[in-house]
Amino acid sequence: MNGTAPHQLLLDQFTQVDPYQGSTRKLRLFQLLLLLPALVVATVAAISGVRTIALAPLLTATSILTGLTFTMALRFWERSVDARRDPFLATDGPRLTLLDDLRAHLTWTVLIGVIGTGWLVIMALFNTVTPPSWFAWLPSFGVVGASFLVAYQLTLVAGALRVFYAAAYGLRG
Repeated sequence: MNGTAPHQLLLDQFTQVDPYQGSTRKLRLFQLLLLLPALVVATVAAISGVRTIALAPLLTATSILTGLTFTMALRFWERSVDARRDPFLATDGPRLTLLDDLRAHLTWTVLIGVIGTGWLVIMALFNTVTPPSWFAWLPSFGVVGASFLVAYQLTLVAGALRVFYAAAYGLRG
């Protein structure tokens, strides 16, 4: 499969190639579990009709987390590429898989962070605009979407800590 296909990052995030089955992919339960807190937060926001005026602090927080994970993603992207040239790592399947998993997870986290930051920017730009009566659902939809994206980004960053902990054992030589 071409690594530049648009859906490749989605496949790498939620599935894993089984090294014993060739190109057979299996679902990653942990990555799906990271969606649960975000779904709960978004559901609570939708049911309770939450409104927010804290767009600036949320925008700041998502921007900082996105920049942090972008820096980490670049580091592991570089390590993942360089590992294929290293004679000790080039044939070490588990270590290469761990580096690739880190790269995919952090890149996905950056993508969600960029989408969440963009969502909050749009909300901040149109915060003072009163929608027409037939478009009255728009502000609550914006808050529900923002709550999902911010919560999902936070759980992805927390999930990265788990992956880093595994990498501390899996990458030591």
